[in-house]
Amino acid sequence: MLSRLSTIAVRHRRAPAISCFRARQNALHRQPPAAKRWASSVELESSLSAAIEKDPAAAAEEIRKVLDPETAKRLAEVFASNALDEPSRPSPDQLRMCALAAALPFFGFGVLDNAIMILLGEAIDATLCVKFGFSTMMAAAIGNTFSDAVGVFSGGGVEDLARKYGVSAPKLTQAQDEMNVTRTYTRVGQLVGIVIGCFVGMFPLLFVGHSDVTKREKALDEMFHGVIDTVAQLLDCEAAMLLLIDQDKKELYPRTSSEESLDHFRTPVGKGISGTVASTGQFLKIDDLPQTDYHRPERHDNYFGTGIKVKSVLCVPIFGTDPIDKEYKVLGVLQVINKRGTDKGFSDKDEDVCAALCSHISTSLATAFGLESGFRHTLENCERMLNMRGVRLNPAQDRRQTLLYEEVMRDCTEGLNATSTLLLVSDLTGQTTDLMVKASDKIPFFRHHVSRLPIMHKCHEDGITMCVNDVVNSTYYNPEVHDNYEGTGINIRAICAAPCLSTDGETLAVLASMKGEEDYTPYSAADVRFLNSVASNLALNLQGTGASLQRTLQLIKSQHKDQKAEAAALVTEDCSKEVMQIVGSVINLVQKAGGSVDQQKIRKETQQSFEDSTTGRKVLTTPGPT
Repeated sequence: MLSRLSTIAVRHRRAPAISCFRARQNALHRQPPAAKRWASSVELESSLSAAIEKDPAAAAEEIRKVLDPETAKRLAEVFASNALDEPSRPSPDQLRMCALAAALPFFGFGVLDNAIMILLGEAIDATLCVKFGFSTMMAAAIGNTFSDAVGVFSGGGVEDLARKYGVSAPKLTQAQDEMNVTRTYTRVGQLVGIVIGCFVGMFPLLFVGHSDVTKREKALDEMFHGVIDTVAQLLDCEAAMLLLIDQDKKELYPRTSSEESLDHFRTPVGKGISGTVASTGQFLKIDDLPQTDYHRPERHDNYFGTGIKVKSVLCVPIFGTDPIDKEYKVLGVLQVINKRGTDKGFSDKDEDVCAALCSHISTSLATAFGLESGFRHTLENCERMLNMRGVRLNPAQDRRQTLLYEEVMRDCTEGLNATSTLLLVSDLTGQTTDLMVKASDKIPFFRHHVSRLPIMHKCHEDGITMCVNDVVNSTYYNPEVHDNYEGTGINIRAICAAPCLSTDGETLAVLASMKGEEDYTPYSAADVRFLNSVASNLALNLQGTGASLQRTLQLIKSQHKDQKAEAAALVTEDCSKEVMQIVGSVINLVQKAGGSVDQQKIRKETQQSFEDSTTGRKVLTTPGPT
């Protein structure tokens, strides 16, 4: 009976300590009957449950001492009947209180755990990790360790605070506590509490700085300083600086420079040398600045207090993807000042070096900002170089070549008294038969199917020069194409197209000259020869390195072959009659001079010499007088 009493009593909840049990029993015997009934219904239950929960064996011993045999028997019967009853399912309100009571401690743990980890991890990442080069994951691990330690002590405090305001677990029996439904509600409450707590604990992210930005800026500063110092030494110039664009203020500011005085440099985008390069995206190389419109004595004679008098300048744009609007644009410029040891300024090689460095700076910026577009744009340039004739991977070389092509187009237009000249290339991928503009003096870029360009297409496919002096009355005329050509207002009336042939006879491009109504005069034969000559020279550039040597070698081989053919023709040609006539004339002259000649012998020896020369046995010699 005492064992069963202990088992049933353990199911009760917290109450006052067992130390007051005997005192309360003695007080009950002295109380009036009504007071006894009230105490047995309230205080006795509380005292009994507390005593049994603290020490079931001691409580059972104390109860046994105060019970008479009859009462003990009745209690045994009651306990036996209760043991056979099925425990009742907790009510919905009790289950909700179980979930709520379980959620609150985990909510507090989640808030403190995340908040402390973020704050402490950010502080470590911005200090120790930057100084000693630790990883961000190490900072997070250290911060998480401290936050877990604090969280261990937070759960009890939150639970006590909740109980203070009336939120506590309901009083359930042990059987009800062990039911699956009770455990499910408890686990769900814990899960919901910690998830919400972790989300709420992220609030420091709204206020703390970003240590990754600090680390990124430090890495970029080290890289940029190294680049500027290297450029200044490599190009042997007086000053070098890397300028980036402040997109909000639309001005250039120095990210790093070789001179401390230049750190205060500021210039609006679109003004001055660097501002012009930033706005246009085009290189600027000035060999004698005082002779240009860019020269400002108050600025360039003592460049920002450095004592440098600017004479030569090379400014190269830095293209990249803006991390804010994700647009590909000019992000800054690399500017070098005053080439030492020469009065000619910076060379094309200097320009190539700066352009290559700017390309790498662009890729580094994209990588630092977590963007892949910088590398993707480099791949696009590689694809463009492979799929289009005459494209160079180095931006400086490609720009110089483009300017050269445009100048050639203008010279052709002027030399042929034409309206416009353009250079068309094909799609090297082989996926289309389109022709596209590589360079022109007046016609904007276009890419059309060959059906819209029948004259240029025939020139390209057959490798022949096409000259149509009356386009309107020819079978090639198409009003939609030739009138208002590409929206330029030019009405094409004559076209002369020459193929740019490689050393292997492949058509690399088509050089086309066009005349409109205002400039219309038929192309002459001299015009066609001139255009073919220009196309031949352009082919050397389009074919790439070594093409001129290949063409020279082919020319030498051709000339050598012609010379051998001519020599062979001279050897094999039958000139015996002419020789015999000459021999006869010589004999007559000898006889007139009084000499004696055996004509038959001479003629016989001469004839024999002819026969021997055809078999290779003897070389023909001219006989003399006897």
